[in-house]
Amino acid sequence: MSELYLHIGLPKTGSTAIQEFLWLNRDRLEDAGWRYPSFLRGKNHLELVVLAAKEDWLLHRRFARVSTAEELTQWRTRVEEEIAAQTTDGSNWVMSSEHLASYLTSPAVIETLRSHLEHFDSIRPVMWVRPQDQVAVASHSTWVRDGNPSRFDMESHVKNALRYDYHRMVLRWDRVFGEESVEVRLYPGSTLIDELAQSLGLGDVGGWDHPDPANVSLTNVEVELLRQMNERVPRWSDGGPRSNHGDFRDLVRGSGRGERLRASDSDRRRILEQFHAENQWILQRAVNSAGREDFFDPPAGDDPGNIDIEPDADAALDLAAVLWRKAGQLRQRSDRKNAPSE
Repeated sequence: MSELYLHIGLPKTGSTAIQEFLWLNRDRLEDAGWRYPSFLRGKNHLELVVLAAKEDWLLHRRFARVSTAEELTQWRTRVEEEIAAQTTDGSNWVMSSEHLASYLTSPAVIETLRSHLEHFDSIRPVMWVRPQDQVAVASHSTWVRDGNPSRFDMESHVKNALRYDYHRMVLRWDRVFGEESVEVRLYPGSTLIDELAQSLGLGDVGGWDHPDPANVSLTNVEVELLRQMNERVPRWSDGGPRSNHGDFRDLVRGSGRGERLRASDSDRRRILEQFHAENQWILQRAVNSAGREDFFDPPAGDDPGNIDIEPDADAALDLAAVLWRKAGQLRQRSDRKNAPSE
């Protein structure tokens, strides 16, 4: 019998690390009885989202690079044929995109996805979840890194049941695949790869290739500097992105200035209490919840957090010095690369 291990997210639960690990170890995976496809677009199988999602041209342009109904039809036909051709030999496969759980927001579109994967005898959707307050902070950092100039607003996260009601998400997938097939796991942080290996039945993967840390978190000083720069130099100009925005972002990241980004305890309590009942249901459902009954517990303190706090002059000057040094190093490398050969 052929099985599909379908990693569906969620965002901010180490999906990049999962995909990089699976990609680096494709040969070992195949020896262990699993294939991680390269015929889908790279390590993140975004095609699965576009196959199932209703017409959303922003999504289709971003994930499939198509902008008309005719292009979308041709694109979907090609991907359907590739999946059908590659998955009819009875082998087991792993596919992964953290956007599956967040973009496929109704049983109808999830059913459409299942119809495209009908060649498998069984499908096991697997979802990792993380406390909503941590996801809100991580999302803010990502949005600022991608050019958003907005300040942190926990209220907008509290109201976003579509993104943070894990109970509702799981029920959608249950309706299509059955409760016995959908696997829910609490995000384990640094032991994520070991837990993935356990879930796949791979045994000890200590000797396998492991990815370098990805999506290194920005500190509060780095986030605030980027956010203010996004206000002054918008990422989007004349209908398109500025080509050098990513260069500046990468210079800022890893400066070592500032602290781990964190929301205030009062904001954390607000969102965790908003989804308390849903989170308790998730605790009962998660396969790795033993001994982690406090996973969604709100904090009891009064930490004011450090988001949107203006860096003091010393911190700003320290960061400017780091940027200056990094920019100089990049210039030197560029000069050496472009120097005429003798």
